[in-house]
Amino acid sequence: MRRPIRRHILNLRATLVEWCEQALVRSDARAGGVLTAPLIGLGRVHEPLSEVGLRRLGDLARAAGAVEFFDGHVAALEQSRHTRHRQLAFTLLLAVDRPEHAQRVLATLPTNDRASAALELARGNPDLVASDCNERGVRPTPWCLDALIRTGRAQQVLDVVEHQSSRDSDVSLMMFDASWDMGHEHKVRAIADAWSDLRPPGRIERLVRRFELDGQSALDAQRTVLDRCMESTDPAFLVDATLQLGTAHDAIAIAEDAQLEERGSTTTRAHLAGAYYIARDFRRSRRVLRTLIGSSRHWDAEKLAARMLLEERAALEVCRLRDGRARLRPAFDDVQYLALLQLGDLAAGFDSYLHVGDRRRAQAAFGDRVLLRPDTTQLDGQHVCVIAQDGPGDEITSASLYATVAEHAERVIATCDPRLVSLLQRSFPTIEFVPAQRRSGRPRFGFLADASRSGAFYDLLDHTASRAAGSASAILLTRSIQRLAIGQPPREGYLRTASAARERARQRVPSDAVGIVWRSEFVTPSRSVHFVQVDDLAPLASTGRHFVCLQHDATEHERAALLRHFGDSMTFLDGVDLRNDFEAAAATVSACAAVIGVGTTPTELAAAVGTPTIAIHPTELGTWRIDDDGTDFWHASMVGATNGVVGPPDVAIQRAASQMQRLLGTASRIADSRQ
Repeated sequence: MRRPIRRHILNLRATLVEWCEQALVRSDARAGGVLTAPLIGLGRVHEPLSEVGLRRLGDLARAAGAVEFFDGHVAALEQSRHTRHRQLAFTLLLAVDRPEHAQRVLATLPTNDRASAALELARGNPDLVASDCNERGVRPTPWCLDALIRTGRAQQVLDVVEHQSSRDSDVSLMMFDASWDMGHEHKVRAIADAWSDLRPPGRIERLVRRFELDGQSALDAQRTVLDRCMESTDPAFLVDATLQLGTAHDAIAIAEDAQLEERGSTTTRAHLAGAYYIARDFRRSRRVLRTLIGSSRHWDAEKLAARMLLEERAALEVCRLRDGRARLRPAFDDVQYLALLQLGDLAAGFDSYLHVGDRRRAQAAFGDRVLLRPDTTQLDGQHVCVIAQDGPGDEITSASLYATVAEHAERVIATCDPRLVSLLQRSFPTIEFVPAQRRSGRPRFGFLADASRSGAFYDLLDHTASRAAGSASAILLTRSIQRLAIGQPPREGYLRTASAARERARQRVPSDAVGIVWRSEFVTPSRSVHFVQVDDLAPLASTGRHFVCLQHDATEHERAALLRHFGDSMTFLDGVDLRNDFEAAAATVSACAAVIGVGTTPTELAAAVGTPTIAIHPTELGTWRIDDDGTDFWHASMVGATNGVVGPPDVAIQRAASQMQRLLGTASRIADSRQ
């Protein structure tokens, strides 16, 4: 008799879970609370399955961005008399970055060192957690190990993971990165070469780094690893690997041969939808995305659908969609950011640029001194430290506002990419610039900080830069400094090149030459929509101008294509390190009569020194920068060439050619004024 009753209860619980999952799409808060309660009660019949179901609902609510449902679900777990349910509520709250709420739940639980460590880590105190692990000398929990990773204790990470019997993907990644940071090159090679299965997340990235250690360029290392990946017979893995290292068209061909659109897993179908988007086939991408609604990739599906709407200039609809689905995890929503900017709501857009996670980190590190929404009145009489974020191109753009900060503050210190120190110091002599190499990403298993960094802002500040920031009375982040540009005209050339470097550049660059750059050095299929191919630039050759290649890492294939299209009118600057020597790079773009390029560092640098610049926009994502007369929001010397349609960038290239001819009519006059 008991067996039929148990089967009936299990069926009932499965039905409740199914109802909850359907409610996720509606973001029904009542379902989250009301249906979670009977699941908790039915858990006494078969507790492990109940726990899995409750955790699954919480994870799905996070993935779907169902805030109301999530809140109801957590509230029901909090009210349970079972400790394990309140522990699950605590874990879910940390996963969505609500440490204050999690602390209240923790107070109802038995003393738990692991949970306390997880809470401190979420609050932005990795130093405290790592020190506590060291003092107690216990085998680190995942949270303690994460704290060691964030605070640059590479040797301690190695000591821990090398003595673990398990060799799962997380342990392998940590061993690789700790060995890399410690300079153990032979161990790095051995770990990478021992990986017979490339599937675990992050492994492909580490294999690329392994071949870079042998002296290969980033692009060559990517090709080496892609060739190795292609030995696999798993089509789902091949689609994933090709989307990381190859092209979207290759990924689509593999998926279509294996009929993955119908048979693929949720993750594979999400990858395929992305591949169709990159290939500019919005119709097929949307068809696949419809199959992901209500799945664990719900958030990704809605975001990609909104991105396509944004490219179709439906920014208002995008904002309505994103407002209804605020992601529970603290992540930057670039689609909502760009939609707000397209609509002209610059204040709201710029406010969203500094996302919840960075706000929490900033407040953990600097308290009330951080100015999250700065205006000039807050700067009056302050000792300000500006902390640079993102890449050098973004930093160059942010520097357009440094004069405004210096005008109001009593003293200004700014961190910067080490390659930019001398250029920025010359351009802003009243500001003290502190070099601080930025890390390329956020912490996770298999990604270590180094010994020169610690604290909540370990990825932006080393110890020297941290001390400089610690002495300031006000902290500005470059992701929030953008607010100071609202209502201001585009900035005239504000970077000053060195006279000696400028003279050398004039000897290398023909006086009437136009510089061209077509991509970033960091190219993946997902980023490729923002760039163009060398062959796309062919219409520029018909203008009869002389050109200079500003692409520092142009491949042999790309150089051959340039020579095929431009012939003797193309100049290569093989003796100039355009990537690392920003003095030479700034002088080079200053010596050009004009520069044409996509949105990357050389293009921003050219406009910042005052060179007439044409920014090519292959998609509509960056067109918020362009005023009705074609002028760029940031730079007075930049105009934008838009495509206006979804597809190849032919229209943008033709417009760039026409704009170049008009700009060069006054280029000599502008060049004389810069002298």
